[in-house]
Amino acid sequence: MKTPERIEALGIVYVMPLLLYSMLEYRVRMSMKQETEPLILMGKRKLFAPTGKALLEQLMDIQLIVVRQNGQTLRFLPDNIKDQTKRIVMLMGYDMSIDVSDVPKKIAE
Repeated sequence: MKTPERIEALGIVYVMPLLLYSMLEYRVRMSMKQETEPLILMGKRKLFAPTGKALLEQLMDIQLIVVRQNGQTLRFLPDNIKDQTKRIVMLMGYDMSIDVSDVPKKIAE
């Protein structure tokens, strides 16, 4: 780190993941205030106010299937994603299609 600008840039690089981590935790906790069922996370923990770490551990279950064909990259989700993982994505304000590609008509036929 030779210049103050580089140190500042490194600080921003370190702070951005913390911001995303806290936003994840906040959005899920705010959504959970309207829920009657707790999240059941790894280790059979029942939580209405999960930590960001617990949420990220559960989200690690999501594995994408990536297919590269004819210069295109297609992404698909497997069918075996746990219900609680899907619920976390929904509580964040998204649906499971956030990570996948639209299926081209050639492949769908």
